[in-house]
Amino acid sequence: MKRLYNISILVLLQHARIVIELLKQDLDVFATQDSSFNAAKITELQDLLNEANQLPDKSILDEQADLTQQFLELIEDGKQHYKELFYFIRKAFNSQITIQNLLGKNTFSAAKRNQLAFIQFFKVLNDIQPNYEADLLAAGAKPALLERTTILCQKIEAISTKREIFKRERQGKTVYRVEKVNDLYVAMSNIERLALLVYQDNISKIKAYTIPRANRNKKITTTPKR
Repeated sequence: MKRLYNISILVLLQHARIVIELLKQDLDVFATQDSSFNAAKITELQDLLNEANQLPDKSILDEQADLTQQFLELIEDGKQHYKELFYFIRKAFNSQITIQNLLGKNTFSAAKRNQLAFIQFFKVLNDIQPNYEADLLAAGAKPALLERTTILCQKIEAISTKREIFKRERQGKTVYRVEKVNDLYVAMSNIERLALLVYQDNISKIKAYTIPRANRNKKITTTPKR
């Protein structure tokens, strides 16, 4: 959804609030040029303002932060787990580098630097590990350590999926809000154009109904050298 406005949403919302209050007083004047400007128009504009003013709920932001924190903690747990597991991988297969590599030796270093790669690393480890668990147990690994591979893999996958779903839902809500702000902007633009007609000889009124423009040429002041 493309934005039709190039100013801050907060500035546009404040402008809309002012316009609605002014229009309540000037409705008869606008109605002389456009019969659709009546009491229902005020209600319509207020509804547009309310819909455009839907800011992200704090609870939503908190949930997103919590999901991210859980995800990062699980990633760190996974890295620590593999370090503990690899002690027994190396012990059980000391002279068998091919098996060590099958169990992640040659991919762990790169995977731990990328979240998506690490998720995939853990999936592969969880699939392959059962084939070598007898040797790992014989080398002294505790069953709980081996079981933790599956537990962490499932938790990492679950929180990753939940986090992605949440992000996409947020994106959908962002698109919805842009659409509603666009609707408000169009309504304010129509009022601005009509104000130019009904207040041709009243510059102050025209200014009051004119949407603030983005300042594209900000002056940069410098302190002269002494």
